[in-house]
Amino acid sequence: MNSCLIRDMVADDLDEVLRIERLCHSHPWLAEAFRAELQNPLSHIDLLFLGDKLAGFLCSMLVCGELSILDVATDPDFRRKGVASTLLNHVLSRGYQSGMEEAFLEVRSGNIEAIALYRKFGFHEIDRRRGYYADGEEALVMAMDAAVWGSAFQGGEPSGQ
Repeated sequence: MNSCLIRDMVADDLDEVLRIERLCHSHPWLAEAFRAELQNPLSHIDLLFLGDKLAGFLCSMLVCGELSILDVATDPDFRRKGVASTLLNHVLSRGYQSGMEEAFLEVRSGNIEAIALYRKFGFHEIDRRRGYYADGEEALVMAMDAAVWGSAFQGGEPSGQ
């Protein structure tokens, strides 16, 4: 991806992050949830900019070797440009370098594009949570062993599984 910048979110970014969150999710996080993650020393909210525009973000937390992907969103104007893939690569690389042993996430069972992306990065389904989302849709719980990431990582995106 050309001319992208990834940096940590700061409080002044909240309005723009909320705008993208609302565009992407039918039941978006509230401002309080983002503020709580900003205050949590174990959490990261990584923002990806293309030029001067916020294209997407990824919120994650690394605790005792377990990386949790909590929220991912790409501005609809920047979809299919590698935003989510670049953010995921960045977060998994940082986690791996910081002692990540496993990574976990939940994704809507109907979000076929996101599931395909996560599989490309070595995630596999380990469980289903029926009725997990407010609208009744189930969540797939996906996991990835850091050894998979370490063996697939080639200095860019993983080679896939």
